[in-house]
Amino acid sequence: MLSAALVVALFLVGGVANAAPGSVEMRLTDDRGRTHVIQGPARRIVTLSPHLSEIVFAAGAGGALAGVSSASDFPEAARRLPVVASHGRADRERIALAQPDAILAWLTGTPVREVERLERLGVPVIVTEVRRLPDIPRLVRLAGRLAGTPDSAEREAASLEEQISELARPRGSGPSVSAFVEIWHRPLMTVNGEHLISDVLRTCGARNVFAAARSLTFSVSREQLLKARPQAIVMNAMPGEEGAAHARWSHPVLRTLHQGRLFAIDPRLMHSQGPRLIAVARALCAELDRVRASLRSG
Repeated sequence: MLSAALVVALFLVGGVANAAPGSVEMRLTDDRGRTHVIQGPARRIVTLSPHLSEIVFAAGAGGALAGVSSASDFPEAARRLPVVASHGRADRERIALAQPDAILAWLTGTPVREVERLERLGVPVIVTEVRRLPDIPRLVRLAGRLAGTPDSAEREAASLEEQISELARPRGSGPSVSAFVEIWHRPLMTVNGEHLISDVLRTCGARNVFAAARSLTFSVSREQLLKARPQAIVMNAMPGEEGAAHARWSHPVLRTLHQGRLFAIDPRLMHSQGPRLIAVARALCAELDRVRASLRSG
């Protein structure tokens, strides 16, 4: 195991090695409100969450990735990159060997103590958060600026914004669909209105029946669910497991509640905070539009 002093030394050596002629000073403000002064572009970037790897690739900067988290599987090229973090914990030794110019961390998913440990190594740790769909193109632009691919990033971000705008189109005077989102089934868990998934619902002209809850994620009882009376259920189901998901909701009391207005989404995509989430939102909006039409006709 490397000593703390050696880990720091590796960063210092890497900082000298990575400083390139023609680099320019840039200022980036992260989602903590902290401003970082960076000699850019960053030629070696480490990401601590799968969605951040996806965002860097979307910005046209995948070639700058020097390390990713263990679950980074999209695009395919992300699978071949060195793993330097897992389940919210960063491996300082591996990160030191990667010699990054910058680290992209996730505000909700990277513990504060991990961020502080990495900051003590002298590398900029840019902490980001996605709470609304427009945050995705915003972070694509940030990644492009950081890595020196602003033109590619702008094209992708503009395309994503156009897609989000299309999803948020007015849906007439029909009823607002109330929905319950299942993020886990044992125990039954959901999210409040501050979660990104709730923003997807709002974009689709629907509302989360547990939006007012205090916790970002939490468990609910069957009694609470019946009292909330959602008109649609968004189930958590891996591909091939949709039948089991439907079976969980087949109790007569639950069938009376949802009346068949339930549909499954791959949790890996539903919980993604990268550009792929917009495709998931499109599919979810289509389902909710059908529910809205059925309620209107009924």
